[in-house]
Amino acid sequence: MKYCIHCGQQIKDESKFCAYCGNSQVVEDSTKSNGEKNNVQETLSSLKEQALENESIKQAVAVGKNYLNFLIENIKNPTFNVDSYHNYYGYISLILLSLFTGVTLSKGISSIVSEIYGAFIGYGSGFYGSNEMPYIFESFLYLGLSMLAIGLLSYLTTVKVLKCSYSFSDVITKLFAPMSLAVGISCFTMVLVFLKVNTAKLVLIGLSIIFVLQQVCYYAFLLDDKNYIHEKRNKIYIVVLNVLCLCILNFCIYKLIGKSILSQWFNIL
Repeated sequence: MKYCIHCGQQIKDESKFCAYCGNSQVVEDSTKSNGEKNNVQETLSSLKEQALENESIKQAVAVGKNYLNFLIENIKNPTFNVDSYHNYYGYISLILLSLFTGVTLSKGISSIVSEIYGAFIGYGSGFYGSNEMPYIFESFLYLGLSMLAIGLLSYLTTVKVLKCSYSFSDVITKLFAPMSLAVGISCFTMVLVFLKVNTAKLVLIGLSIIFVLQQVCYYAFLLDDKNYIHEKRNKIYIVVLNVLCLCILNFCIYKLIGKSILSQWFNIL
């Protein structure tokens, strides 16, 4: 005889249910039950993480497609009307412009050095061959900081001086989203540099066009009438002041990063 595990009444040993309360006498293995629950939870967590990863990939692909469509359309029909742009377009353009231009600069100068000295000396220590890209990270960092300086100065001018209700992301978008043509030219120049198509002239022409397009977008933003709704400041003085401040900021960035890159290039030469 045994006792019911629920009501305590005495029942037969072979009984699976209590004759008094009717409850089952089967005792579940708690260890096995907990183990099964843990396995189920781990499986669910794994599936959830995989679903999140797949969703992130889909979103990244969608963002890439949207930006590429925008880039192509804005190259065909350039415009400064940035009200309908997504906030991330400006950041993507800034990053791509810094990356493509940095690679072009690094690869281009390396190729130029190789063209000048390759016929006379071997590629020994302290000399970079045409297939290498020295200081590519430094070049990318220098160009990126220079462009961020433009964004920071524009933000301070429009928000602090002209009292516009812009966020920093709004300013970056208004400045760099219209630079689709500069992004396209920088990418095209980078490809041609890798193909070694008249490298010296190509680098000079490509970088000059990119610089001019950047300045055009910068001044177009500063002269936009929408920035002068609350404060009737003189546009000419605003532009002159920005140019002076931008020169000071670029000089500081040059002293921090650009000077060391340039001196190392001269050591190679």
